[in-house]
Amino acid sequence: MEVWTLSAYGVTLDATGRSPAAGASTAGGRFQPAVTRVTPDGRLDASFWTGGVFTLDPDNALGASVKVTGEGGLVGGFGTPSGAPVGHLSDLPLVQPTGAGVLDAAFGDSGRAYADMNANSRDAANAILVDPVMRVTVAGSSLQASILSVALARYWN
Repeated sequence: MEVWTLSAYGVTLDATGRSPAAGASTAGGRFQPAVTRVTPDGRLDASFWTGGVFTLDPDNALGASVKVTGEGGLVGGFGTPSGAPVGHLSDLPLVQPTGAGVLDAAFGDSGRAYADMNANSRDAANAILVDPVMRVTVAGSSLQASILSVALARYWN
């Protein structure tokens, strides 16, 4: 039997008192990026994705930050854990699920956006800012050949 766990690394609050959080679910030693949302009374919000948890394709990444957008949707930023292979999700990845928990096709490439800070680097989003005109700024880090650098990227539609 495979055991799944869910860990949160970033949390925020929306206008209705629900708390979205970014993190990871794990099974078999692999990380699956996840965004979850709970109601004001602390229960998983069943109206959000599947039972309150939005997950991405398993690709050894974990959620690090989440923000509510002006339209009530979310932006989640991710990072790659140490020891994981460098891949597409290591390119400062963002996702934007809608308030219902489905990827927002108007954001990036079908709800996902990536910024490659350095070739063959592990990039992680640690903080997200969404301004009033829906531009998303991400602050994080980029690790390449044992050198850790500040990463800063801006996304807009």
